[in-house]
Amino acid sequence: MFAENDQQVIKTLGMYLESVECQPVFVGDGEKILNELSETDGKQAYKAVVLDTRIREMDINQMIRQIRERSGIPIIILAPESEVTDRILALNLGADDYITEPVNPMEFAVRVRAGMRRFTGGIHFANASAGNAEKEDLLTIGRLTLDTKTLTLYKDETEISLTPIEYKIMYRLMKEPGKICAKEDLCALMNEPSGGGYENAIMVHISHLRAKIEDAPHRPVYIKNVRGLGYKIENR
Repeated sequence: MFAENDQQVIKTLGMYLESVECQPVFVGDGEKILNELSETDGKQAYKAVVLDTRIREMDINQMIRQIRERSGIPIIILAPESEVTDRILALNLGADDYITEPVNPMEFAVRVRAGMRRFTGGIHFANASAGNAEKEDLLTIGRLTLDTKTLTLYKDETEISLTPIEYKIMYRLMKEPGKICAKEDLCALMNEPSGGGYENAIMVHISHLRAKIEDAPHRPVYIKNVRGLGYKIENR
């Protein structure tokens, strides 16, 4: 679902989205998106939300917050040239990708499709076979279980709500417990180059995850920081 009211943008990007087998639904404002995501059928029908910051009636940061209250659907921001602080704020609030213009229309379409693929379960284990597929769908570390088939994290038997970026971080850490995941690799999960700004965004996502999975977030027992290198999850 794409919040856009520029007819030229709709024509051009719509054509490229269709070329990568996406079926864009364009709406003129953010209110329609919120209404759709408040309905069960809407939550199931849409696989990504694209928000154009040029729609004057729409407060992008408020929209991100309200969408996150309703759904874990990928949120992709389309914006003219912007300050790095704007991009970091949007990502920290729950956006999954921030695309600045000018952008190649095919790159835009592919990045939207990539977000949709991750949301609908496009991450798989390369070595899973028919005999062990069910077992491979579950990653368990201590009291945490990540179901990679349903993209759901549990602590004991309680489901923990994750944003798409948080899911990707947990998957990356839990599939190789004890192994350090470099900050650059975590930045790559956000489809962005490494650097001070985006590394700060990763720190915020880690902080949010600790608040969700740790009994005492200020004394984490799962996600550990390896100073100067990155993060790892302890195989407890």
